[in-house]
Amino acid sequence: MKKSVILILALLFFAVGNIAAQDNFAIKKEQRDVMVYPNPLVGNKLTVKADVAIGKVEIINVLGKTIKAKNSESNSQRSLTVFTDKQKQGMYLVKVTFKDNIFVIRKLLVKN
Repeated sequence: MKKSVILILALLFFAVGNIAAQDNFAIKKEQRDVMVYPNPLVGNKLTVKADVAIGKVEIINVLGKTIKAKNSESNSQRSLTVFTDKQKQGMYLVKVTFKDNIFVIRKLLVKN
């Protein structure tokens, strides 16, 4: 009886570990080289450069509201300049979505 319980626990352990490994394998994180500058932002001109084509750039406040968004004008554009309105000083997020719908998020500090 004791050996069968240990055997069942061992099988469950390996089965759950195998499922977790498969789930981790399915979640593939792709590295994208993205530069957001100037950071900290002083003024209203923000430039985003990437190693692949950019689809859209969004500036998001800490409440999750998109305060500025700009779509790229071509299918191969790797640099995008966003002119922001006068933003309050603080922390913002820059979400860069690529043409293949993968996105990265970078922090942006705004100083007045």
